[in-house]
Amino acid sequence: MNITRASAADANAISALIHLLSHHFLARPDGPETAAFFAATNAESIAKYIEDPARLYLVAKSPEGLLGFISLKERKRISQFFVHPACQRQGIGSALWKAALAESLASQGADLTVDSSQYAVNIYRRFGFSPEGPATQAGGVVYIPMRRRVRDDA
Repeated sequence: MNITRASAADANAISALIHLLSHHFLARPDGPETAAFFAATNAESIAKYIEDPARLYLVAKSPEGLLGFISLKERKRISQFFVHPACQRQGIGSALWKAALAESLASQGADLTVDSSQYAVNIYRRFGFSPEGPATQAGGVVYIPMRRRVRDDA
């Protein structure tokens, strides 16, 4: 496995992975907001996000292809974090998390935030995040706001 910064050439695989796992966070797969969500996460949109200097996309790849990816917005908010179902529970998510954490503002003492799917809450808890509110729905996506506070570990 190799973790690198994403390029626009990764956009198709990233979009496909998001769509594959969308059932974990969409309120209704056929809801009125679904079309807008899929348009915002199609390959063309993802390529633009990857090229946006305010975003950091890291991908985990093997010779067979994309295993997973993580995206940070402004280096302080996880905007997307997915591991292919066939590759889960193999340390890929942890490796992506460590790589992103090293490049985030948390390394400079800032809190990190994420809007977690209900499916991923326990994963984020393992990474030090705590819920900050109840499950919320916006744009057809159901999420729980979470924060990883900077702690003095010394």
